Amino acid sequence: AEATAVLELPRAQLVISWHPEYARVHLVEGMMPAPGLTAAFVDVLRRYLRGARLSAVEQLGFDRVLQLEFLNAEGLGPEASCILMVEPIGRWANAVLCDPRGLIRDAAHRVPLGVNRYRQLLPGERYYPPPGQDQPRLDSEISNELRHAAAASPEETLRRLLMGGFQGASPMLLRELAARAGLDLDATPAEQPSKW
Repeated sequence: AEATAVLELPRAQLVISWHPEYARVHLVEGMMPAPGLTAAFVDVLRRYLRGARLSAVEQLGFDRVLQLEFLNAEGLGPEASCILMVEPIGRWANAVLCDPRGLIRDAAHRVPLGVNRYRQLLPGERYYPPPGQDQPRLDSEISNELRHAAAASPEETLRRLLMGGFQGASPMLLRELAARAGLDLDATPAEQPSKW
């Protein structure tokens, strides 16, 4: 089954992939030929989103869930909207089309209650995002939480403390933050070259 949709925007295309290994969302400048997609979910996207305008994009927390809101879709009428939830989460990657009330129109991978007790991804059901992490976010005030974690595990490197205890602490983000703050991710907090 196909796991990619290409949505045409005025001067670019939005590529959405829910492939287990290559899940992603990105813009492609210019126009490229859309692949010959025949999957049932791609037909649903065409039916509901043809002619729509992408009006808002939001990442839910620091999780790998992206909410795309579309307005004025041909299949829904003027001022109507649809929400496409994209979950590029490895082997559980999925895309779910919802109405403005949060009810699922369809999903790339339908998930019944027998497969997942936390949530169903079936037409007509209410959409719930994947379970979040009960960890502080990196964009919040983290100094107290980090000091507590360092005191509890003084031998742990800064990388391990952040990766294991904070939501959204991806390797790429941590490298960037460390470079900007002058920190060494492979040293313990006590060994840092600058005050953290």
